[in-house]
Formats: sequence, C-alpha cells, structure tokens
Amino acid sequence: MIINELQVRAEYSFNLGKYQVYLFQENQNGKRFFATDIVFKPVEENYDRNVPLQLDKESAQQLMDDLWRAGLRPAELKNTPDTSTALKATQYHLEDMRKIAFERLMPPRPDSWGEKLNPI
Repeated sequence: MIINELQVRAEYSFNLGKYQVYLFQENQNGKRFFATDIVFKPVEENYDRNVPLQLDKESAQQLMDDLWRAGLRPAELKNTPDTSTALKATQYHLEDMRKIAFERLMPPRPDSWGEKLNPI
C-alpha cells in the first residue's frame, strides 16, 4: 500500500546532457515505487482533458529546488546577475551610503580637526 504523496525529483545528467525527472511514492516500510512509463494516447478534438500529474505545494517546491541545484533558472532571471552577486552589490552599496552619511553629512569629530584638545 502506498501511503504518501507523489514525489517528483530531478537531477542533471552530464552524460546525457539532459535533466532527469523521477516520479515516485513510498509505502509505510519506506519502499519506493517509481513511475516507469508515460503513455501518450490520441484523443478526440473535444476530449475532456485528464490531468495526469498533480503536485502538492511541497512536492512542487522540491522539484524547483532540485532543478535550481542542477543549474536551471527561471527565464526572467537568465539575463540578470545571480542572487549572490546581487546581494554582494547591495552590501557594497550600503557600505558606500554609510560612508557618505557619516563622512559628509555628520560634522567632523574634534580629534580629526588636526589639533589636540586639552582636557579641562
């Protein structure tokens, strides 16, 4: 008896140059049952489409995470720097803004006026 939701996992095969997607479920003993065949059938024009694969949110997220780890990115991110590069750029920008704020907008400290102040 299969007791858990359908799981979808993916990885990149360097030998084949393709992404491989696995569909499986587990029973109560932890034994995995893999989908082995996908069958395509001709249908009539007004065919009421059957949805052959439905994923819960966690399974869909796992698939996205696997594909990300395998190097696949959403189309809208292809021509933008990766997130780590963007984060580093933001950090440098914030450092520059701090320098401007503290060096140009704040009055200089007395010890930076070039003369020593005598304590009273």
